[in-house]
Amino acid sequence: MRAYWSIILLFLGSQMAFSNGAGPAVPKDYFELTEFSEVVLDMRYASTNNFLNENIYGDFTRAFLHRDTKVQFAKITAYLKIKKPGWKLLIFDALRPHSMQKKLWAKVEGTDEERYVMNPKYGSIHSFGFALDLSLLDAEGHEVDMGTGFDSFVRMSQPKYEDEFFSAGKLSRQQLNNRKLLREIMGAGGFKVIPNEWWHFEAQQGSVVRKKYPLFDR
Repeated sequence: MRAYWSIILLFLGSQMAFSNGAGPAVPKDYFELTEFSEVVLDMRYASTNNFLNENIYGDFTRAFLHRDTKVQFAKITAYLKIKKPGWKLLIFDALRPHSMQKKLWAKVEGTDEERYVMNPKYGSIHSFGFALDLSLLDAEGHEVDMGTGFDSFVRMSQPKYEDEFFSAGKLSRQQLNNRKLLREIMGAGGFKVIPNEWWHFEAQQGSVVRKKYPLFDR
């Protein structure tokens, strides 16, 4: 545990020095996830590798979270170093500009996929910088098998049905353990998975975030 906190303190100290020098411009009140060496980006909505087969994000290809989650995220990466040395966090989506949430909603409104996308009138937690979509890469750089892919909108993707699919032999013990490992790692920083998507984690409750913070847009 002492090593865990030492890693966090060393990181935060280095970031204080970084913020006083030259560095990439980031949106106000946010930090860039690639400040952490344990992060690999695969920004799915900035590519055609997503359920819409369309680039929704355009040139918005970088990953950010609200600065109020930075200590939480540092705890996650510190825990990952100890729990699984050499492993990485594979980021699919992070801060989502509100205008892009509107574009995403427009593509699914009135379709079967509508139930999987937050109506922008309520504000996605992604658009406040308090949500992450991610998986894990092992020490050899292979994406860990979670039983389904990212944005696979089927019941087997939903944590609330995992025991059912495991009992039926459709979700293997290793796949189930991999999901539990991801939740354990994210839980080290207080990020909680939602019941419907094994890949989606939130740093705070949505009701709290929507009251306390402004939506981000560009």
